[in-house]
Amino acid sequence: MTKILVLMLMTVVFVVGCGNDEPIAPAPAAADGVIMPLAVNNKWVYDVMQYDIGGMLVDEWTDSLILEDSGTVTTDIWFVDDGDSYYANRADGLWFRAASGGSVSLLFKYPANVNDVWPGSGYAMLLESKTAATSVPLGSYTCYQYVREYPSGTGLGMEFYYLVPDTGIVRYEKRDSSNGFVEEIGLLREVILQDQ
Repeated sequence: MTKILVLMLMTVVFVVGCGNDEPIAPAPAAADGVIMPLAVNNKWVYDVMQYDIGGMLVDEWTDSLILEDSGTVTTDIWFVDDGDSYYANRADGLWFRAASGGSVSLLFKYPANVNDVWPGSGYAMLLESKTAATSVPLGSYTCYQYVREYPSGTGLGMEFYYLVPDTGIVRYEKRDSSNGFVEEIGLLREVILQDQ
């Protein structure tokens, strides 16, 4: 869980297979304005693949994000995952605080317009598309595609997140932006959502 949380929330994922071709219909809007459904016992399970610079698969595993607890801080209800990171839905999107502490930051702005930019977990986040198409083991989706570039040990890294309102993150990718190779991909295999 810690691995996926750090990858999903502290890095932005890259898209292989979602592309920039825009389907006709945008991703459906969440009725209540919530892009990431938060409730105790909500669970997202991902098939994760890691690649070397030559594109060869070097490792694969299953990882999950599970919300285990909740509590009220100021006027927000925060949900805690099994890695002790915190999430809250606010009127402007999904907010996040890492298990290691630090400030609270807007992770995924929602609702948002294509090309909106905001500081997300220390580095600028961008909504690149509302109509990114992707297929994962759980099905095919039209997604909101969020992108972030950040300094990494090898130069610059990029992360792409593909979110479906009221479902959550269905795909994430991590790339080395200096040469474009895909380092890691996570594909949603199972989701369990409690009544909201």
